[in-house]
This record gives sequence, C-alpha cells and structure tokens, in this order.
Amino acid sequence: MRNRLSFLSRTVLPAAALGWIAAGCGDDPAEGTIVLHLTDAPFPFDMVASTDVEIDSVAVRVNGAADSEGGFHTVSRTPRSVNLLELRNGVTFALGSAVIPAGGVDQIRVYTGDATITLTDDRTFPLTFPSGSSAGVKVFVDPPIEVGDGEIVEALIDYDLSQSFSATPSSPTKVEDITAFSFHPVFRVTNLQDVGAVSGTITDDGGTPVDSVDDAPLAGAAVLILRGATEITSTATGADGRYVLLGVPPGDYTVTASQAGYVAASQTVTVTAARETAGVDLLLNAVP
Repeated sequence: MRNRLSFLSRTVLPAAALGWIAAGCGDDPAEGTIVLHLTDAPFPFDMVASTDVEIDSVAVRVNGAADSEGGFHTVSRTPRSVNLLELRNGVTFALGSAVIPAGGVDQIRVYTGDATITLTDDRTFPLTFPSGSSAGVKVFVDPPIEVGDGEIVEALIDYDLSQSFSATPSSPTKVEDITAFSFHPVFRVTNLQDVGAVSGTITDDGGTPVDSVDDAPLAGAAVLILRGATEITSTATGADGRYVLLGVPPGDYTVTASQAGYVAASQTVTVTAARETAGVDLLLNAVP
C-alpha cells in the first residue's frame, strides 16, 4: 500500500483513540504499536526505469525484550513486491504494523527475495541483498525509536539507493555506458514525530531570471538536502517539478537542485520536527 505522508496530524497517538488497536494492548505488560513506512532516495534518476524488490517479511527488535526469536517481533509476513522508484516526493510504502512490548526499537530486519534494477534501455541487472533471504537485511536504529505504553509510533525507513549502489563506470554520461552495479544497501530509520520534511518546486527560468512568464517545471532534477558536506537524503522532481524530502531531523540545511545542462542552485532552510517546510523553490539556469 502506497501512502503520501502528511504532517498535518500527530504521528504518535493514544492507542485508545483507535478502536482497531485496543484489543492488542493490555494493561500488563506495557505495549505500544510500531508502524513502518518505506521510502526511497533513488539514483541515477535519468537512467533507471525501475528498481523492484520483493519483501518477504519484516521484524523489529525491542531493547530488553526476549522471546523465542531472540527479541524480534514480526511486523509483516505478507510477501510483496515494490518498485522503489515510485516512492518519491512524499510517497511511502506501508510495510505493516504490530503491537510490540514498550521500549526502544534498536534494529529492524527486512527479509528480501529477488531484486532487480531495470535501466531505461530495458537492460535488467540483478541486485543481491547480503543475507536478505536468510538472516534478513539488518537495519540498525541509532538512537533507538522509543515506543511508549499505549502509543502508536510511525517510523520511516529510507532505503537510499543514492548511497546503496554505484554504476560501472562510476560516472556514466549515457545509459548504454553502464555495464554493472556495485550494491551495498544503506538504510536510514527515523521516528516521524521527531523529523520534518522539505518541499518545493524546481523550475527552468527560461534564461530570464527576473521574468517568470517563460518559467517551466523541471522533471527529473536531483534534489539533495545537506548538513555541511554530508548528504542527509535526496530525491528527484516529478513531472510537475515538485519534490518532497522526508525524514529530515530538525536543524539548518542547504537544499541543492541540479540537472544535466543546468547550473546547480541552492537555498538554506530550517527544518522543524513534525512539520513540512514548504515553498523551498529553486530556479535553474541553462548552461550557456
């Protein structure tokens, strides 16, 4: 199930507010609910047609909890396939939810099946997740996400392809140059109550920065949010030039937009927890 996240409502709610969860939360021991969403920061945007991953099951570990599975609690056992390239600009994939013991979630395991990446020239390459089908891909949560008694906590897993794989050669200028991929999955996990989002539009200024009449939205532009020189997350604009960057911790950042044939542009922004900072728009000038 794909969702578009909104920060207009709280993401941590009393369990009593939702009748469907009441039967799963007893008075003793303390229990809360973890809800997992999956999103993506894909790369390279203009050469990849799809990145398809089969997710067989997902489990979480809670500090101090012990059971027959070593402290892990299953969130979903329903096999599903997801195209990660569809998870952009506020769109997420609902991995599942489960009632778990109250405490800190410090690890998530994603058990995967087949995975492939298809380029725009229709060539397909297999992607191998280390131990994905046996022990699961280990996603460490640091700091742990605290799930309190009677709370519903929504967590975002950002599967960052921009850092997870690199093409061979490392800087292809056209899709037919790509001959292989090196793949090492990188995940980032955040509590949606503790992070914010940034959104805006990337536009071609038509060579007239002062006159907006000839401005046109830029599709497929790469948008990154940086803290200093460190990339926090990234995405690509849609057909309307819009972008949304999810799971950004509070603080001051630089938003940078770029596309081949254009001069990159940047803007500073302050992010607030559980809020979307909208209207971070950038104009790109075509290279003379």
